[in-house]
Amino acid sequence: LHVRPVVNMKTADGVQRFEAIATEVADLVLEYGGALSGEHGDGLVRSPFMEKMFGTVLYQAFRTIKHTFDPHGIFNPGKIVDAPPLTSNLRYGPTYTTVSPATFFDYSDFGGLAGAVEMCSGLGACRKTHEGTMCPSYMATREETHSTRGRANVLRLAMSGRLSDAGLDDEGLYRTLDLCLECRACKAECPVGVDVGRFKSEFLAGYWQRHGTPLSVRMIGDARTAATWGSRLAPLANWALATAPGRQVSRALLGIDHRRRLPKFASATLRDRAETSQAPDVILFADTFTNHYDPEIGQAAMSVLEAAGVRPGVVPHGCCGRPQISKGLLADATALVASNTAALYPHAAEGRPIVFCEPSCLSAVREDAPALLRGEARRHAEVVAKAAGLFEAFANTVADRLPQIGRAHV
Repeated sequence: LHVRPVVNMKTADGVQRFEAIATEVADLVLEYGGALSGEHGDGLVRSPFMEKMFGTVLYQAFRTIKHTFDPHGIFNPGKIVDAPPLTSNLRYGPTYTTVSPATFFDYSDFGGLAGAVEMCSGLGACRKTHEGTMCPSYMATREETHSTRGRANVLRLAMSGRLSDAGLDDEGLYRTLDLCLECRACKAECPVGVDVGRFKSEFLAGYWQRHGTPLSVRMIGDARTAATWGSRLAPLANWALATAPGRQVSRALLGIDHRRRLPKFASATLRDRAETSQAPDVILFADTFTNHYDPEIGQAAMSVLEAAGVRPGVVPHGCCGRPQISKGLLADATALVASNTAALYPHAAEGRPIVFCEPSCLSAVREDAPALLRGEARRHAEVVAKAAGLFEAFANTVADRLPQIGRAHV
């Protein structure tokens, strides 16, 4: 039986209740000839009940065996025999406190950022290596520090004032979070939905305030401005970035390896090419990369919609905010998503779907924008989020209207 009584372990009364429940459960199991463990090991949680479960004679035999082979108590001390009290080594306890920092994202459902971080139960599903996506960096390094659980624990230590006890400072926390790819697989695959990608963005926002924001972070975060100028100067910009000096400049300014070939800017953007209907049935979100690098993808999407008898439209809006969010530029991201919400809300409110070619942009509009805004702006963002979806999902709903070749391509 997997039973988790709801007990507040941050109070003395809660700790006492926890100990009393555990003791009564052990007595009940013993009364019916059961065992406290079987599926799992005993560990520090069940070891205090070993003498009660097995009796004094067997328990002393356990002690003799362990002391014979481990006289100095260096192998799993406190496990099976000579266990510390059940209420020691608690994650929380009556003296546990956390800071309540001001945040950009709304964590009110968890009682604040600390509560969201504390959702990590330590289960360790993030340590899997043969299936799923969570967590890519852990799969590569196999280091606990780079697991979702490890990062959540370090954040919890920092917020409870125990970071120095763990030998970590502000820079140590930065290094711990640095390898997080913000893929958000933890949000989807963690049993309790711990979102370390969002925690990283929140931490970086404060980190830049304390240490200054590097130029490379600002440039990557403002990718849309760079792309806008790149398209305007496309022939020259593409040539310059392809040269050896250009790649060295990219490395110096953006931290991009000189061996990496950057995508080419399009002279004519999607907005330049699109013939927008004055009364559109659906809005196509012209994301930065589709607009400035691969406009033919957006054009193809509009062609499919038109072939299905759906009139597509393109609305003036800014970047989705994903680059700013990923780099911790949350003040800029908040202003940006507020502006986008104002531009998209009238269409969403009138029932027009908003379709995206880029899943990351959809994620920013659907998941992050409402959490960054407050009040009426948040309610409008939630309406926009409900209207947002991937292009292929919408195309599937109108596939029956397409010619035979169109259905095959969809």
